[in-house]
Amino acid sequence: MRRASVTMLFVAVLAVAACGNAQTTSAGRVSRGAGGDGAVGGESSQGGAAGAGGGFSVPALLVDDSEVTMASPDDVPARRDALIDFLWGPTGLPTWLPTAVERGVVNPIATVPVANLDRVDRLVIEMDQGITNEAFHFVPVSSNGRLFIVHGGHAYTLDGYGFPETIAALVARGYGVLAGQMPCYSSFACPGIPQHQSSPHNRLIAEVTPQEGSVLKYFVEHLVVSLNYLKTQAALGEFAPYHDFSMAGLSGGGWTTTLYAALDPTISRSFPCSGGKPMYLRHCQGASIACLDGYSGDAEQMHFPLYKHVAGYLDLYALGAAGAGRRQVQVQIRRDSCCFGEKQYGGVASIPGLTWNQAVRAYERKVQQFLGSAGPADHGWYSFEIDETAANSHVISPTTLAQLILGDSDGDRQPVAGSTSGTVYAAGRYRHLWAARPDWVYTGFDAVGTPAVVEWNEATVVVVRDPSSALVVAREGTPWTSEVWAAAIASNPAAATLGGTELHVVAVGVDSRLSHWSSAEGSPVVQTSADPATPVVGTPVLLSSPAGLDVLVRRMDGGVQHLYRHGATWLSERVTTETFRGFPSGVLAEDGALHMYARADDDTLLEAVKPLAEGVWTSSSMAQMAGVPGTLFAGSPAAALDPESGDLVVVERLPSGDLGRLVAAHDSPGWAYQVIGRPDGLPPAQGTASLTFSPVTVPGGIYARGQEGSLWFHSEESGWAWVAQGL
Repeated sequence: MRRASVTMLFVAVLAVAACGNAQTTSAGRVSRGAGGDGAVGGESSQGGAAGAGGGFSVPALLVDDSEVTMASPDDVPARRDALIDFLWGPTGLPTWLPTAVERGVVNPIATVPVANLDRVDRLVIEMDQGITNEAFHFVPVSSNGRLFIVHGGHAYTLDGYGFPETIAALVARGYGVLAGQMPCYSSFACPGIPQHQSSPHNRLIAEVTPQEGSVLKYFVEHLVVSLNYLKTQAALGEFAPYHDFSMAGLSGGGWTTTLYAALDPTISRSFPCSGGKPMYLRHCQGASIACLDGYSGDAEQMHFPLYKHVAGYLDLYALGAAGAGRRQVQVQIRRDSCCFGEKQYGGVASIPGLTWNQAVRAYERKVQQFLGSAGPADHGWYSFEIDETAANSHVISPTTLAQLILGDSDGDRQPVAGSTSGTVYAAGRYRHLWAARPDWVYTGFDAVGTPAVVEWNEATVVVVRDPSSALVVAREGTPWTSEVWAAAIASNPAAATLGGTELHVVAVGVDSRLSHWSSAEGSPVVQTSADPATPVVGTPVLLSSPAGLDVLVRRMDGGVQHLYRHGATWLSERVTTETFRGFPSGVLAEDGALHMYARADDDTLLEAVKPLAEGVWTSSSMAQMAGVPGTLFAGSPAAALDPESGDLVVVERLPSGDLGRLVAAHDSPGWAYQVIGRPDGLPPAQGTASLTFSPVTVPGGIYARGQEGSLWFHSEESGWAWVAQGL
């Protein structure tokens, strides 16, 4: 293999000429050649820039934040210092502790049971000018040493909008949670502003002058002070010490997440959900309370002294993502009932000539280019993700929770798709879909998430979710060509062939149900709903055999669903009664039995087996069967049947950052267990400190992602070899 010679192409920007106009085939599908740089489905992901020099002008555009105004990641510390100075003045970040810590208060969540919860502590934070806020510390019984801030924003309760489900899922996994609300929305009213008054922040900003700094400090000071306590007082507070910090918030809490992650580099992962958009996309007309000085939103989201003179929104996104090992995932709901989605894009708040998809992908690209401007090393990661499932809602949806917040924080997703030791496909930093066969080439297509790859009619076919969420089937050739099979999907796709002539694809649809598409060469695409009754989430597993099709997919309630079509119709059943973490993997054994693998709620690895003859599912502990009881795992497993030996191989990441490999040889009973150490001491950059996300098994070895964004391949014969950087 030529792994050592592979160049760092994920962070390069290619100039590939667009070719051809789309044309409709006789099957009624859209066919196209490989598009230009960032072009998919006729939509350029670069698009026109806003503001000065950006190709258009908006009347009365007072704040143009359409560019990252820092030259490189080297400028981040100085800009962060400027942001802190703007908020607090010469005194800098607060160093004091909460005014009071009340142990064992009533759980503010009543609608969802919280497993693994020891107690809830209430932290009271007094600020100047009589402004007081509070935060709730959810202390887990069993801690993983990681703290997650969940911010409720403009909600007077933490018992709605997806907050209870998010907090419960995190605490169950061992995270401590700090739950907070915006000033004037907690149990402490702002002085002179009655509770539940419409837009209290407009009055707060207009009427309150802090002793030092900006009035905006009241929106984040409660977090700084709370973390001062949580980072230093573990022994006194009788909770496990925290070594890692992340944050998520909805609406005003999403805006708070953007601002706080920008000023605090200890926030390693941040997920601002439905929480804001750049000023140049907020322009409005009229004199309503929602249109102040020509911009729409709450006063804190349009505060000119911040966005015009210190850091615009693109600067804030870059600050929140910048730094080795840091990630920011901005989530917007396409059909949001409130704000920031596609239906709120238009009129003077739009960019002439660009759709909403193009406009948001344009600024995503600019932030990504800034982070990649200093070379291929890890300088942070930023992405814009579209929630297609939360129609007419304004919530942290089950899709956002499972696929993005937990999927990223717990490392549940697989970063690449591979078919052999020399063939791998991945979406790089700029959404470009790359193929290594064995050297990296840009396919001409863009992708969100992880593609699926199959061989169909003597050609390689890559199935992707493109940046507009369309389901695209791309065929390798000179040039590559593609067809759009669905307008929108809500998960990574899975693909398989049946009988060598039929291509089958499954994915979670925008209705959170499993959808199925199929086509024979030259025939129309047929779409069906495999199970209209069961809500599911995450990347499914699609397996084909002479018996038909089998699908394994995570249920919304944490179980795993088995959907199968062994005849003319789809049937559906639950796989055992257990609930799981992450996403399942599976194989069809040589005897026709279906084997499912998933990480259980206690982080052990379970195997569930169903015989070919429509038998009953039975589950067993993999660690017990391999003679290593008590072994815990992380992320999602990868399972494969070796085509040469017939051995069944299951690989999963260990909490240590190494890999655990379990093998059931076809000619001997039982399972063998092997720990595969991370690639320490190897070039480039002397290997990796830890492996993250979930491994990918292919004949001959394993693909795995390093903590610093590198891709590695491990073979039984030669060990680790570096593949690429910037993933």
